[in-house]
Parts: sequence; structure tokens; C-alpha cells
Amino acid sequence: MANDEDVRKEVWNGKIPVLFRLCPSDVFLTEQPEPLYMAVMRQSYFPLVFSEKIHKYYKRYIDPDLTEANIWLEDNNGMPVQWHWPIGVLFDLNSLTKVDLPWVITVHYKDFPQNNIIRFTSRDAVESLYMSNLKEADFLKHRGQLINVMQRHEIKMLFQGLNEGNYEKFWSVNEKFMECSETNKFRYIPIRLHIKHDIIKQYAISNMNNENTANPLISINQSDERLVNINYLTQGIKPPLDTPLLWLSRRLSYPDNFLHICLLDLPS
Repeated sequence: MANDEDVRKEVWNGKIPVLFRLCPSDVFLTEQPEPLYMAVMRQSYFPLVFSEKIHKYYKRYIDPDLTEANIWLEDNNGMPVQWHWPIGVLFDLNSLTKVDLPWVITVHYKDFPQNNIIRFTSRDAVESLYMSNLKEADFLKHRGQLINVMQRHEIKMLFQGLNEGNYEKFWSVNEKFMECSETNKFRYIPIRLHIKHDIIKQYAISNMNNENTANPLISINQSDERLVNINYLTQGIKPPLDTPLLWLSRRLSYPDNFLHICLLDLPS
């Protein structure tokens, strides 16, 4: 069986092949740009590739007054991309129906769908969102005691490691959030359940012992065994139903320290 380090590296190194194409109505020149192909990190957020890659590639084809702050994305189903969720979560929500590879994403600079998604303003906004989620997860696991005593440079290293795709830098700090022993147990396991694209339910499952309930979906809804056979993914895989929930949380949580589980739909 693979050790913790091997599993975490496999998860961290997970990438999704994406074809970015510029919306034809946003093209400012007569010349149409070629698509941009990228392998993007599952753990990251789309805005972190806006300025470094996407805008840099397409800026000569668009109105000079437009910047990366104008960008919004549309997925292969014609839905605005909820950039505030990790890329892997967004892809898994699409994968539960059907998605061909590479994943086709349309890049827009105009006609922002303000009623459907949050406007991206800057890289600082992504960092602020990430830190807010991390603090929430730490409060559930450790009453917030861990992040409150961390040095400022340690906290900065987390987002820098995520932004740079640097496993060693990120996990040198994140390891502390994942420590769990007889004397230092998680109070709760933070979980976000994604149902299609617009319904998110948050759960904090009590961690009474280090094994916890095996099936993550039954752990969330103990009385509803209909959830056993539902199609679900986390980090692009469907873990066996006998996998302990704590094991999943410590190895398959996203960098915000939440275990994100994607469902096709809930039974009525």
C-alpha cells in the first residue's frame, strides 16, 4: 500500500488537459487566435492562470482597454465557471455527466454574467478567498488554534506553494493542519458536497475516533442508505465505500483543507 507521501504527491500532481479558446465575438482583430492548450493543476484556481498564461496569450487579439480582470470562463456545457472553487472540483462536476478531453473552456472578456458568478478582481482576491476557507476548516478541526499561532511567513508559504505548484513549500506547512493523533484529534471533518453546479452543502462530521464511519456519503446522512449507490467523485476518483472518512480527509482534501465531494444529483 502506498504511504501518505506517495498518495499526497499523486493528488498534488494531478492535472487536467484544457483547451482554452477565445470567444469569437471578443476578438478585436481580423485574425482569429489559435486555441491555447494547457495542463492545469486540479488543486489550483482558474484565476491563478489568468494573468500568467491566458491573458498573456490572448491580449494582442482583444480590445487594448480590457485586462485579465475582465476575464470570465464558460465550460463545455455553456455554464459560467465558478472560479472560486478548485479546478478539480469544477472538472469532476462535469465528469459526472460526460466530458471529452481536452476539456474545452471558452474565454470571455465581455458580457460578464453578474447574476451567475463572482467577478474576479485580482490575485489578492483569490488569496483572500483561499485563506478564509482555510481558517474555516481549521476552526472545525482545531478550533482555529493552529492558524492563530502560525507565523505570517508560514501562512504566506501556503498560498505561494499553491500558486507556484510547489509541493514541498506547500506541504511543509500544510502537514501541520493534517496532523491527527490520540492527543490531537480533529474535532470535525470539514466536507463540502457539490450537487451539479449550483448547490453546495457543507458538513462538519464529528470525528469521535480516528477510524470514523467508512462511507463518506452515509457519514453525511446516516439515515439515508440511498446515497450508497449514487455516482460521486473526489479528486477525480471514486474511493471504495469502506475507505475511512478520516483517511480521505487527510490525503484527498484540497488545499483549503475541505474534502470536496461531487455528486451528479441527490435522490428525491
